[in-house]
Amino acid sequence: MDHEYTTCSIPMDYTSEILQPMGSTGFGGLEPSVAFLGFATSWCPGFNPFYQLSDHHIPAANSMVLDTAEELHALNHYQDAFSKYRTTKTPRWSTHRLLLDLANENSMLMHLILAVSLNDVCHRNDSGSSKAAKDHFQIALGDLVKVVNQDSAEQYTLCMAAFLFLYLYIPKEKLLPSHTVNLLSTAVRDYVERHRLDSLCLEQQPENPPECIVSSSNRHVIARLIIWTFDEDVKCGFQGYGGYLAEYLTAHRERTMAVYEVSRVVLQEHKWGEIYPKDQAEDDDDNAMELEFLWVLTALWQDINELTRKPAAGQAESRRRIDQRFSLLPKVCLFRFH
Repeated sequence: MDHEYTTCSIPMDYTSEILQPMGSTGFGGLEPSVAFLGFATSWCPGFNPFYQLSDHHIPAANSMVLDTAEELHALNHYQDAFSKYRTTKTPRWSTHRLLLDLANENSMLMHLILAVSLNDVCHRNDSGSSKAAKDHFQIALGDLVKVVNQDSAEQYTLCMAAFLFLYLYIPKEKLLPSHTVNLLSTAVRDYVERHRLDSLCLEQQPENPPECIVSSSNRHVIARLIIWTFDEDVKCGFQGYGGYLAEYLTAHRERTMAVYEVSRVVLQEHKWGEIYPKDQAEDDDDNAMELEFLWVLTALWQDINELTRKPAAGQAESRRRIDQRFSLLPKVCLFRFH
């Protein structure tokens, strides 16, 4: 079940390329670099978008600059442990492997994977924060500032993957000021809304689409990333910060449900193609109803998050809608599971 947060040993045979920046405007109505430089400097005072790892690190086989011990262990942790916490899918055929495939083609995502994994190792060992994680995170932020400055459809998947990893990294920082996640949630909402990514996932593509059109396989990946990021934003809402992306998506509930439906076949539609095992496709089908039920619950959790932000005098109608939706859950269960 590849809903949230599976695994086998995956050879580290990745090669990464540095994404070249392109100039463009348009990020939530702001100059993209301004929007994300604001976010980056809020998170890292003195942030330098051209920050690089020290010369004490050495190149590894995947053209990334890795510490031979700590960072290699982190990559293994991502493949062999981190995935297990978040999904029951066989890791070789999971969304986490799909994201690693994307990182194979882009160093920014590999830096984010390493940052998230290094941070997770420290978190689970209760050993404080990781300087190496912060180094990788700062490099990725610098790259992201450049990437969001592009207005190309080719970058939508890359940006949404990066946003998801930001959600997996930032909330675990113990000294995190709440407004940092607020800025992140607002920025992601603006990006999704400006580029109509939730609607774009639902559009049928022509046989020979122009370059500006998102490919069918990328539509499924973007849909999966939207749904997973939505889930993370709802969790942040329970802690009293973020929730702006989730509020936008639940305000268009039927459309977001359709995005979820598109996301369901992302693994079958990935570049694995015919080598995607039959038992894995059957597993996707077997768990589809449970995952749809979880989606319904997540949307309800967001309704509750929004309710708590309203003054008491304005809660009556919201409570009525939440009660009505909860009352429908048994009917949904009976319909879906019988």
